[in-house]
Amino acid sequence: MLAQIIELPISAGQCNQQLQGRAEYSPRPHSSQASDLAGTPLLRLGSDPLHQHLLGDLLAAEGCVELATAFRSPQDFGQQLRRGTLDAGLLSLASIKGVSTGARNPALLGLDSAELEAIPLGSQDLQLLYAARHLSRPPQLNPLRRPLFLLPPASCQLLLDEQLRRQALMEVRNTETCLAGDLVELLRREPLLLPAHRSLLKSSPWQDAQLIAVPPPDPISDRLWLLVRPELAGTPQIKELEAQLHRKIACSDLDED
Repeated sequence: MLAQIIELPISAGQCNQQLQGRAEYSPRPHSSQASDLAGTPLLRLGSDPLHQHLLGDLLAAEGCVELATAFRSPQDFGQQLRRGTLDAGLLSLASIKGVSTGARNPALLGLDSAELEAIPLGSQDLQLLYAARHLSRPPQLNPLRRPLFLLPPASCQLLLDEQLRRQALMEVRNTETCLAGDLVELLRREPLLLPAHRSLLKSSPWQDAQLIAVPPPDPISDRLWLLVRPELAGTPQIKELEAQLHRKIACSDLDED
């Protein structure tokens, strides 16, 4: 099974410290696609480098969204929403389809429903992103260069991390970096398989990295949630954010080449 896959054409806390004191959002020219949010109070939104592309239209609205990019565990999100350092966050809970987890809802992962509202956004089927340059060097011929799963810190994708380790098809490496450029460089350097949605390949810096998407051994589903501070839930700004994310996620599979 591994051969079939290959033959087809920092901790979260450290990551947050790395981002403190630096600009994480640069206003971009106004886009009519995000005009419904333009002119509203600045929304502090947390995401990660594997899902930031879903917010592309929102980030085009000048002064609309301030994006803080980092891999965060559900507990990290809860703390930052409670402290008010974030207004909302895009939470990803990936898992292998058909494998019982018992914890597919943020409320079951230690999040207090009194401290935040979890709005389900839908799910996406993930593939494994892989650098095309490694396909010319079959990993089975070099045991020191066999591919590994590349995942965020274990606490940030706890379910998928546990499942892949239990299957033991390949080793799992957890990355400490939360910068998209660094993740791309890791994939270029080593035969690593990164679970992500293939629509990521249409955004920068992924689109120029000569990456391909290969199917995982077992289907992986990524369930997405919008976590919101209770006092902001139901506001026009959050409703529009929820609607745009719903549309983006629902259309992502239809937009594939």
